[in-house]
Amino acid sequence: MSCCKTNDRELQRIPRSNPQTILVESPLPKNFEDEKGNVFCYKLTTVMQAGEKLEQRGCGPNFQGARITLCTCMRYHRTWPSISVGTWIAGFTGNNSGNKLFYLMRVQHATETFSKLWDSGWLPDRRAKSSRYHVFGDLYQPLSTATAIDPHDPALYYPPRHGHKHDYVAVPARDGVAPVLEWHKDINKFAPRKPHKLLVGEPGKSFIWRHPRYSYKDKPHPRFQLFGTVAEFYEHLE
Repeated sequence: MSCCKTNDRELQRIPRSNPQTILVESPLPKNFEDEKGNVFCYKLTTVMQAGEKLEQRGCGPNFQGARITLCTCMRYHRTWPSISVGTWIAGFTGNNSGNKLFYLMRVQHATETFSKLWDSGWLPDRRAKSSRYHVFGDLYQPLSTATAIDPHDPALYYPPRHGHKHDYVAVPARDGVAPVLEWHKDINKFAPRKPHKLLVGEPGKSFIWRHPRYSYKDKPHPRFQLFGTVAEFYEHLE
């Protein structure tokens, strides 16, 4: 499930379709069933239906900067060894919206820290994804090269801009313990030793459907589902 705060006034921008980066409203290729890789599919609570269109009101996944990235939500599931380079990630709407397929991407790159991702060269436009500048940003910018020494310390990153989807208290202060901010949880390891992978979609293998074209056949969709092959996943689409 998605973890971003939402409201009716803020929508993440859907990019123009480009077969070299992200395809929008395009049908899956005829040979899609022959693609390699396992498929992890889940439900997004931040994608809402407005008339005939779907709207993304959260920061994960992020569609800006000519790549789809999943770096802020689904933290626990991104610790799974089965989710890595070559895995397909499929995001569906909730049960009330008919479990429609909103986005699909094959993971081209995965890393465990925002410091490495920032310096990786995998993102054509880091600023477009930066939480320092955008309320939907899912990329945290290191304060300096020293961040690489302790890349899971939120104090070594620029905080997100005011109004960012994860700029809120996730765990209130209690018994002398400082409150935990949601964006800190994006940077920290998960509970407490597992790093959650930061995923970058492969250009040309990344899809978004603002107007739904596919849905999950066996309703209601479970909270998440892992398929061993693309062909098995495709059998569950209608």
